[in-house]
Amino acid sequence: MNIILYGSAVADRDYVWFEHEHRGLMSLEECNALYNECSVGLCLSSSNPSRIPFEMMASGLPVVELWRDNNLYDVPDKAVSLSEQTPESIAENVLRLLDDPAARETMSHAGVAFMRNRSLASETGKVVSIIEDLIEGVRPELTAEPRLYRRKPVVAGRMVADLPPEISRILTVPRNSYVNTFPDPVRRALLWSMRKARRMLQAY
Repeated sequence: MNIILYGSAVADRDYVWFEHEHRGLMSLEECNALYNECSVGLCLSSSNPSRIPFEMMASGLPVVELWRDNNLYDVPDKAVSLSEQTPESIAENVLRLLDDPAARETMSHAGVAFMRNRSLASETGKVVSIIEDLIEGVRPELTAEPRLYRRKPVVAGRMVADLPPEISRILTVPRNSYVNTFPDPVRRALLWSMRKARRMLQAY
């Protein structure tokens, strides 16, 4: 399995402990090309809906996301598969889709159909309209929105239940995770020192 990351400076890749390819910062056109290279797209939105799943759907890429309240009202269950918030469940979700070309094909078509009338310009226009109304003192109409996502979360099962202990340990306790137990100033200093040392070693 090839894992491709993007969206931050390549210099920040030192934080990632597993084998991967890092594309760095990309334009929308480059993102679209990347999505069309991939079989499954993974985005982990824990606080608010990310725009990334919508970009992936528009490109026809099946999406794996987190089963959280911030995602249940915005993504369709025919194009997105939401995981319980554990590394094992996320891995289960991705591996299931990689093992099921028919499901990926169905999700791909559903994602394109869902995004067909949701252009970037139309969504930006809605945001601008809301802000203008707020500035003018117009009270918004608050209505209850139904959940788009109706399925249960994907949980760890046959694909990952029997992972060797050493792999499970890497998934749940990444390298350097002990650093997070230190006070913030100490943690920042340690991480900075570790990055500098790693880059010095890489330079030789």
